[in-house]
Amino acid sequence: MEKNRLSDDEFLEVIREVRAWKKRDAERSVRLENWKRKRERNRKIRISLFTISGVAAVILVVLWLPWKGLNSKTPDELYQEFYSPYQFASDYRDAANRTVNLFSQAVRAYRKGNFCKAELLSDSLTVVDHVNPDYLLLSGLVKIAIGKYSNAIEKFNAVITHGGSYEINARWYLALAFLKEGKISDCRTELRFLQESGNSYFKNEVNKLLRKIEHLK
Repeated sequence: MEKNRLSDDEFLEVIREVRAWKKRDAERSVRLENWKRKRERNRKIRISLFTISGVAAVILVVLWLPWKGLNSKTPDELYQEFYSPYQFASDYRDAANRTVNLFSQAVRAYRKGNFCKAELLSDSLTVVDHVNPDYLLLSGLVKIAIGKYSNAIEKFNAVITHGGSYEINARWYLALAFLKEGKISDCRTELRFLQESGNSYFKNEVNKLLRKIEHLK
């Protein structure tokens, strides 16, 4: 009985198939290795990004806490920072007018910090003329200077109705009086009015104070 034998062509075909199989296997191995390396690289990138993000977050917290602590002030602290006495343009003198001379004396007393005398004179003036914006503004300024904030608020509200520079000055000190009283919402309302009015008298102070009371309720 004859042994089965592959012809030369059949043998060559088998060799070609074996080589093709080995080539495909080698290609699959290369693709698998590339996939593994890519996955490992992506894993390392994710770990690096996560680490960097974590470190950045920690740094931001470390930097933010002291900054927040330094910039978060109480209403009293903010009042002390932003309050300063009003600067009257000049004295008001009229030898023939007793009330004008009293007003001039009250202004000088206010400038010198003699608030007892300034209060006595300004109160007297508002009794004589309870609608005069100069007298009302001075009285409000004296009241806020000596810590009578509720009385100051009353005076400043009366000045506001006169409009113009009287209103602007009164609203600024009214905002400060509200701040000192802890009435943050009322303070914010006055500051926003001044901000939207476009007036430049207290523009920088208004913007700064509005930013600093953001955290207050």
